[in-house]
Amino acid sequence: MQNISENLDQLLPLATEAPTCSEHSQSIALDPCGTALNIDAVVLIELPLPWPKPVFMHSDLKGLDSLIHTSMGATRVLACQPSSDEQTTTLTVFYKEDENFDKWVFKLKSKESLMELINALTSSKPETIASGIQVKEKKEAIEKRVKSVDVKEHVDALINGEGDLSEEFKRKAATVFEAAVKSKIRDEVIRLEDEYQDELQESINKT
Repeated sequence: MQNISENLDQLLPLATEAPTCSEHSQSIALDPCGTALNIDAVVLIELPLPWPKPVFMHSDLKGLDSLIHTSMGATRVLACQPSSDEQTTTLTVFYKEDENFDKWVFKLKSKESLMELINALTSSKPETIASGIQVKEKKEAIEKRVKSVDVKEHVDALINGEGDLSEEFKRKAATVFEAAVKSKIRDEVIRLEDEYQDELQESINKT
């Protein structure tokens, strides 16, 4: 690390170059040990290419630093390429609340809106900002919800009084019935979640 600090000009690639992070790290002999940051949140800001170097010289990011303090704690600010051709800026927030990571997405229409949102995040959590959409990991959240569904009472009602059926048959029938019910519930939850997210996004786009 000492040889790097002696020549700060070598920390960034030339403006005409676009190496990957790993390639550039190797070229400047950066030791990866101990380079990770202890942070509480990450803010991703979508910006179309080309970017200046460093990226915080970009006109939309002036006044920002790569590490800022927000209501969530130490927050890393990163730029990323847009995921679509929409004429809006998308800002995504990842932060850890208790043992889980929350993801919030904000659709912005101007760089003024971007700085207003950053300023709001310094004193307010994402969930208190009206323009944000919480994005949950669907698979994990849905499976947890489906797993909590108890159909034992209904299974017992279905097979009670059927004394001529073997216990093995009853057990297999109960397993099949439970799997079928939970599969239908899972499909319906996914459908309702998708409808809700579409309606919410449409409502936000109209405001």
